[in-house]
Order: sequence, then structure tokens, then C-alpha cells
Amino acid sequence: MRQMNKICNSAEAIIIKNVCLLTVKNYDLEGDWYLLPGGGQNPGETLEEALRRECIIEEIGIEVYVGHLSYIREYIRKNPEFSEHDGDTHQVEFMFECDITEEQSPELGNNPGSQHHLEGGFLM
Repeated sequence: MRQMNKICNSAEAIIIKNVCLLTVKNYDLEGDWYLLPGGGQNPGETLEEALRRECIIEEIGIEVYVGHLSYIREYIRKNPEFSEHDGDTHQVEFMFECDITEEQSPELGNNPGSQHHLEGGFLM
């Protein structure tokens, strides 16, 4: 069994408006895929701070109001087929119910990842 380098935490936003879920569309050579807005936690940062930073700066360009923790997912990449992309990933994802104000429109933040694309915002 290969040794993992470290465990990373990730905070993600579950934002639902008019029965639609807000997602960030990603793409690579293998096709399109969708993720919840959010991302990795930095040392010394709370999960709530990480989620706000990731949403404002990188993901959707708007302030989110962080609510209750709804789900926790542990992701351990062991499949050699995908290790080129994820390496020895061991990530714990914390998914929070979040809200945005009615007047805010999601768009890509100021520093999106190279694979990020916000297409219409909410996915039905």
C-alpha cells in the first residue's frame, strides 16, 4: 500500500435556488464534470473562512452565508488510473448548506482554476 503524504480538508457550498443546485462546471481532456463551489482549507483558517474565501475569490465571485454542516465525504484516491491527476489524495470534504442574496448573480471569481467554467450558474 502506498503512503499518503497528508490529509487535506475542503469546504463546499450547497446552494439551492428555485430547486436548482449551483455548481461549477469543469472540463479536461476526458470531458465535463461538475463540483460544488468551495475548496481547500489553509492552515490557521476555519472551514467557514475557507468556504467564504473560495467562493468569493475563486469560485463564484459572491459572498455566501454559511449555514449548517450537512454532509462529510472522505475521498481517498487509490485508483492508479487517476493518480496522474490526483496523486496520493486523501481529502475530507465538509459540505455546508449556504445561501446567497437574491440580488447576487454567481460568476467566476477573480482567481478561478484553469478548468473552472461557470455556465449559467445553477444546474437543474
